[in-house]
Amino acid sequence: DLARMLEAESDADLELDVEGRSFKVIRAILCARSPAMRAQLAAGLEKSTDRVALKDVRAEPFAVFLRWCYTGELDSPHPDLLLATLALADRYLARALVALCVDELLSRVADDSADLALACLQLVYSSPGLVAHPPVHKLRLLCLDKATAHFLTFAARHPDRLEAFAAAAPAAMIQ
Repeated sequence: DLARMLEAESDADLELDVEGRSFKVIRAILCARSPAMRAQLAAGLEKSTDRVALKDVRAEPFAVFLRWCYTGELDSPHPDLLLATLALADRYLARALVALCVDELLSRVADDSADLALACLQLVYSSPGLVAHPPVHKLRLLCLDKATAHFLTFAARHPDRLEAFAAAAPAAMIQ
C-alpha cells in the first residue's frame, strides 16, 4: 500500500528538504500527481540527483501534499493548513487536490464564521491560478456571501484584519 511506503520511506529514490525537514519519496509518484513537480524536477535535476531543497515551500502543507500524492486522500487539517495546502496544490498544478481542498473548505465555510471566509477570499484573490479552477468559483461565491452577511460584525471586531484583507484583495472588497 502506498501510504505505508510513504511512512516507511521504502523504495525512495529522492530526498526533498523542506524547511530543514527531510522527506524521502518516490520521484515517479510525485511526477505522476503533479505536472509542475515533474517539470521542476526535470528542469534542474539529473536523474542521479537524490537530494533536492525546495525553496519557498512550508513543511506542513508539503506533508499534506505528499500524503495526497501517495493516497489520493486529504486528511482534514486545521483551516490554516488547509488553505496553505490549497495554495501549494495550485502551485504544483495538482487539480484533484485543489478540488478536495475546495470541497473541504466549502463545508467548513458554511459552518464557520466570516473569519475563514475572508481567509479563503484573500487566498483566492491573491492567487490568480486558483480562479481558473471551476470548483474555486463556487467557494468564492459562498465566501463572498458569508463575508457580506457578517461584514459589519467582523469590521467592528477586527478592523486591523479587515484593513490587511482590503490591501491584499482589493477586488474582493469591490465585489
